[in-house]
Amino acid sequence: MATALRGKNLVRWLFAPAAEDVPRGHAAAAVFLRVLLLGLMWLYNVEWKRPPGFSGLTHFASFAVSHPVLPPFSWVVEHLVLPHIEVSAGQC
Repeated sequence: MATALRGKNLVRWLFAPAAEDVPRGHAAAAVFLRVLLLGLMWLYNVEWKRPPGFSGLTHFASFAVSHPVLPPFSWVVEHLVLPHIEVSAGQC
């Protein structure tokens, strides 16, 4: 029974509104630490989201230029697709 009361008191304490004012310096420090933590988490997550190099796609698209089957298609690949491979590969 005592453990159940202790658990209820802990839950009440966690979800109760603040009973006293927090000094402005403490609140500012808490905000700064929260922003710093979120910024570090963002930097950590940005690392694995780097865009791919599209080297395989560039290699196979260059075959359309080096071994042309249809000259207009070869021109489009050479002058529009290969220089902007990041844009055109993102549509796939």
